[in-house]
Amino acid sequence: MCPKRIERDILGEAEISNLTYYGINTARSIQSSRISDILEPVEFIMAFIQVKKACAMANMELELMPVEKGGPIVKACDEMLAGAHIS
Repeated sequence: MCPKRIERDILGEAEISNLTYYGINTARSIQSSRISDILEPVEFIMAFIQVKKACAMANMELELMPVEKGGPIVKACDEMLAGAHIS
């Protein structure tokens, strides 16, 4: 059994696995949007990760996001682009 954390949003609380990088909003989206057990094409996921990384880097450069927040986002994106956490 993997450890979980409790996250809160406007809708209430949810348990999120500590093994995931995503938060409560993504967890709710996964629950409510699942129409099949087929995952999105890997190409789409990888492109989305590249956009997420670019946004974090741009926001840090513009000083709109602190490095303490953007750095881990970029690190996670780099890990995923290298093939980690993709199942």
